[in-house]
Amino acid sequence: MEKLFSYGILREPTTQLMVFNRKIKQEDAVLHGYTLLIDNIHGRYNNIQKAELDMVAGTLLEITEEELLLTDRVEGVAFGLYHREKVDEWWVYIGGTAE
Repeated sequence: MEKLFSYGILREPTTQLMVFNRKIKQEDAVLHGYTLLIDNIHGRYNNIQKAELDMVAGTLLEITEEELLLTDRVEGVAFGLYHREKVDEWWVYIGGTAE
């Protein structure tokens, strides 16, 4: 199983049912060293960026590798809206293409 840190709509059970066809096992989590930017992408989507002294509250989702690839499509990775990177032991989506 993969661990995905979510700070947006994937935390919602109705979204999980639409995307994964099931409710995902989840727990509250905090991502240290990042800050949350509200409506930062196209004026509609939240984003995070590195900020050494800050933290982002969110949810840790336990999903399969197949569901992680599905999430890439939902998050617009192919179009450069977000990219996925590993922070500690968690996958996180960060706005824009990978540097």
